[in-house]
Amino acid sequence: MATNSNAGPTLPSWLSSIMNVLGYVLGFAAGAFSLIYGIVFAAEPAIPIMWGAAIIVCVAIALISGAKAKPSGSLSTKKIKFGGKFSRVPMVAWIIIAAIILVCAILSFFVL
Repeated sequence: MATNSNAGPTLPSWLSSIMNVLGYVLGFAAGAFSLIYGIVFAAEPAIPIMWGAAIIVCVAIALISGAKAKPSGSLSTKKIKFGGKFSRVPMVAWIIIAAIILVCAILSFFVL
């Protein structure tokens, strides 16, 4: 394993690529699960469906723009969280993603 004086140990390139793909897969899965929850289980489905679609679109924008992803999540007795953590997102993509998130946050208040 190589080391970087600023960031500590780095992953081999093949493992880094696998982590990148896994981050995107978990990001898309988080959006898909939100959509499924909204369609199947939610009493008020508009908000989970809207956020699920927004997550999928934002992950797609990050993928197209060349951002790096890594899997993120935690397991506890009360809650399971999973998704992707994205870095090196180009500024234009970051602004578009931030605008989508902002619109969803504002609409969430009006849908209630």
